[in-house]
Amino acid sequence: MKAKKYWILTTLFGICGYAIWVTNTSGIEPPKFPNDDAPAWIPERQPICAQKTSETLLGLKGVRVYVELVPGARIGGLTKRALQTDTELQIRQNGIKVFSSEDSISEAGRSPKLHIVVGIAKTRQYGGCGYSATAALWQWAELFREPGIFCSAITWMDLKVGFSSMRKAEAAIKDAVRELVDKFINDYLAANPQAADDSQLIKGTGTIRYAEVEGGFYAIHADSGESYDPINLPPQYAKDGIRVKFTVRYRPDMVSIHMSGKIVEILKIEKLEKPRQKQ
Repeated sequence: MKAKKYWILTTLFGICGYAIWVTNTSGIEPPKFPNDDAPAWIPERQPICAQKTSETLLGLKGVRVYVELVPGARIGGLTKRALQTDTELQIRQNGIKVFSSEDSISEAGRSPKLHIVVGIAKTRQYGGCGYSATAALWQWAELFREPGIFCSAITWMDLKVGFSSMRKAEAAIKDAVRELVDKFINDYLAANPQAADDSQLIKGTGTIRYAEVEGGFYAIHADSGESYDPINLPPQYAKDGIRVKFTVRYRPDMVSIHMSGKIVEILKIEKLEKPRQKQ
């Protein structure tokens, strides 16, 4: 029993120390929260993990999802089951297989595991709480120095840390986890573009056009007559009249105020030198 108490205390002190380290290294003083309407605060400069490489996701057939809340991370309606369900749904909606306990041991037992860890450190000094969310992909890897020896290792990892008022902590943590999973999905689909549902993939050629609506934005006017509203158009392509060849993924789960065709996520885009030939 004493050992368990020491483990819990060590974990909590570790979370607090980590949050303080991030604050000190970012050079930003976290704001005080005089009321519950204060927004969540996230350091501008966050640690970069060397293991964040999309190349290690090449050829993956799917992932298992495991969500863990460190002791003391329960706040509001934040539960392990809710985060697990939301994460699995988010991954499935993007055409990536999620292994479950019902899958065969041979298929799921050694499949990569996306491990989500959430920690919270409540602080009286700032009137809110610090939080951290980590997403790490574990998979079997072979030692380079000793071929034939395999072990489970982290090959992709990212994290988010921040501070929030207590009332908004649950929403801030859910948003942080959702953003981490989005990063994983984007890296996965970048390495495995064929993994996306064929019905959501769109390929073609078209012209970048600027629309002076809702503050102005750039859309892709495809030669097929369709118009697409990209959520991640690279800055170098934000110029009216550029001819492009593109591969995009339709995002029916997103909404936009632009009202200019389907909302899409660009998977691949390149500039065309030749102008469009008239029919």
